[in-house]
Amino acid sequence: MDFYALKFLATSNLTGETYVGYMFGKKAQTPYFNVLLLSRAQLREIDLPDITKDYLDFKSDIDMLYYQLSKEKNNNLLTQFKAYFYSMLKKMKFEVTGTKIFMAIEDEDVYVLKSILSDILSEWSGDTKIKLVAQKFDYKDLTWITAVKEKGEEGLKEYLTREDVKNATEIYPIIDPIEGYSVSKLDIGEPIIVLPIENKNEGEKKNGRSSRGKNYI
Repeated sequence: MDFYALKFLATSNLTGETYVGYMFGKKAQTPYFNVLLLSRAQLREIDLPDITKDYLDFKSDIDMLYYQLSKEKNNNLLTQFKAYFYSMLKKMKFEVTGTKIFMAIEDEDVYVLKSILSDILSEWSGDTKIKLVAQKFDYKDLTWITAVKEKGEEGLKEYLTREDVKNATEIYPIIDPIEGYSVSKLDIGEPIIVLPIENKNEGEKKNGRSSRGKNYI
């Protein structure tokens, strides 16, 4: 087990709000996450992402729904809740929390996982009812290339037509031509140097600018 993914769905007994999202990472590393806050009114109009889906599909659903909801006017609670979630992880110490989640998933200890999520949500939501699904991963499980190999051309088409992929900046990693660097040595969130690829009109001068990006595998 190299990585963990924790998918969760929680409902506040106090406000009736629903919180759904994921946390992803590895031992002793800051968890990467995305979370949604949905009011009772929103739940009547939106289909909740299914936490029983495979992590990569669930992540895509959450990220897309977050993107759509964040574009709506007067939806400040969404960004406020995500900021709150981040502040609680910081308060509980990122790496410590990541290690606790990793070990609990490794040991298949659902009670510890629910306790961690309850502690994160408590100051915002009070008591909550929590459902969760955890997954274990090795490095090879998390490359889109692997998914494409399993699904063939349909897998590639599905990946390339995702909204978050279509809107992403195309980049080219700058790699040492002699020494190189194995992707297995990279940790989540570790900076890497990349070169943005921009489409230019014919005859327009092309200027390459390097920038720093983060590796999320």
